Amino acid sequence: MKYCLIFKCNDKIRLPIQYNHILQAAILGWIQDETYTSFLHDEGFQREKRTFKLYSFSQIIGKNHIDRKSGKIVFDDKICIFISSYIDEMENYIKKSIEANRKLRFGNNELPLDEAYRVDEKYESCVVETLSPISIHSTFELPSGKKRTYYYTPSEEDFSNMIKDNLVRKYQAVHGDLPKDDTFEIIPVKGNSMEKQIIKYRGTVIIGWNGVFELKGSTDMIKMALLAGVGARNSIGLGCLLQKNPVDENGEK
Repeated sequence: MKYCLIFKCNDKIRLPIQYNHILQAAILGWIQDETYTSFLHDEGFQREKRTFKLYSFSQIIGKNHIDRKSGKIVFDDKICIFISSYIDEMENYIKKSIEANRKLRFGNNELPLDEAYRVDEKYESCVVETLSPISIHSTFELPSGKKRTYYYTPSEEDFSNMIKDNLVRKYQAVHGDLPKDDTFEIIPVKGNSMEKQIIKYRGTVIIGWNGVFELKGSTDMIKMALLAGVGARNSIGLGCLLQKNPVDENGEK
């Protein structure tokens, strides 16, 4: 499932430019079920030594400006956040929060819910835009014993291969088996520039990419990509995608 949530800013909302950890906490707080959000945050789905949370969310979308003096990003109108999850159970909690008109809290600021709708996408080869940057990496041990993390760029063939392998592991974590058809590619769309973004999350520096991509592959793999997110660290707000020209639950584009 994927939802678009729109909240009103009754007052100016000032956040650090690197706000992923704040938004993550705000979303989990908005869901307001301690048992479920604890499972999402602390446990997730296990595959060998890896843990997959199988949900993601967008960056904050809305009118904003940077306050140079404070070094903060300021939102002063409505903000939009997309939340997606491969696990249907999460939709029940989102619906409850919507029905309760639950406010989104950033510190002492409470933002009332203005609008919410479910986004329906077709799980087939398509063009997507990133709602939050895609990050995929490998970690190597150098001869000195030190570890080095290498972040792949969309122009590298391994970018698509690594994302495919990651999606397969996510599928195995949920279903216990490999997908019957693991065909998958993610390709930058020609004529659309890729934007590199540096994300700092609790002391970790992460490199990600925003842009427009073409997804090719099986239904199982496309569904996992669109709902769980692509690449690594989806649960901190990375790799959230939106199918171009999706339809909402009313059949409207």
